[in-house]
Amino acid sequence: MSSSVNASNFTGEFSDFSSSPADTELLIVAVYKMILSPFTVFGNGLLVLTGCVDPLRSFRTPSSLFLLAMSIANVFTGAIVAPIFAAVEYNRFFGRNHLLNLAKVGSSFSLLTLNISFGMVFALAVDCFIAVFRPTKYRSWMTIKRAKIFVATVSIIAFTFSVLPHGNVPVETVLKVDLHFNSTLNSALLVASYVLLYIAFRNITKKSLVLRRVGNTNVRPSTSEVDKIFALQNKFRNVLLIFVIFSTVPAILSTISYHLDLYCGPCQKYKSVVIVQKVFLNLMFMKCALDPFAFGWRLSRHRQALKKIIFCQLRTVRQMDPTVQPYNQLRETRF
Repeated sequence: MSSSVNASNFTGEFSDFSSSPADTELLIVAVYKMILSPFTVFGNGLLVLTGCVDPLRSFRTPSSLFLLAMSIANVFTGAIVAPIFAAVEYNRFFGRNHLLNLAKVGSSFSLLTLNISFGMVFALAVDCFIAVFRPTKYRSWMTIKRAKIFVATVSIIAFTFSVLPHGNVPVETVLKVDLHFNSTLNSALLVASYVLLYIAFRNITKKSLVLRRVGNTNVRPSTSEVDKIFALQNKFRNVLLIFVIFSTVPAILSTISYHLDLYCGPCQKYKSVVIVQKVFLNLMFMKCALDPFAFGWRLSRHRQALKKIIFCQLRTVRQMDPTVQPYNQLRETRF
């Protein structure tokens, strides 16, 4: 079983401090990460809060468990990993290369949080595939217990890779194993799952049209039925596109960067190649910031749950503080 996308190239990025020049892109990347950090924590933190309170009981499914695990990992990425890397790159820009230990800590956290985050994306893809391919078997196959086992397994694997750089295992060995076991394998599985998911959905819609033709006295389905099927297809394509843009593209591009960094030494002589690698790698942080909007807040039931929490808190504040008056009452008092 694959865990998630590799984050170990960040370790390699900080492994040689003596040769790091004070390039302008270091400052740009540092500012970029510091800007994304609060947005990542805020968006994912609200989703975690909503899932923990769960006033509408909408987070009691395996897919919701995967979503919450991904959001928790993203919170730590935004709160710890991004600020650490930003601080290290800021110091490198000004020629102060004395944060090697801090860089190692950030690299270990990145191996943990980013691997869990991408592992949950893969779990969501499998969950969606089973729901489409075997809808009658979904409840028996995808249970909360199995979801918890998967989350625990991914977390243990990610934690193992995060502590290996601090042991006696050579860093280069950890990087290569993590690259192939996590990045390459996970990227391939993500692409395969999306292709299979799309094929399964198309086959189901075709069978649905055939069954409607057979059961319809007019030999062909009504216009409204066809419109509903095509609307469902369009909605599914949009969901699949979200998965591809926010997970597969960053996974593939970052995997390419890792291979170039570890297996193409001459490529590192070209500044343009190095800049492209940095851009690909930093898509990880953009992915973590946008995950709650792509996978969580786009669902109306999650937005309604958050609104209920906010309104309940406002009512509680008004009941506890007698000086707080409703807006209409304040208007009557003033006028």
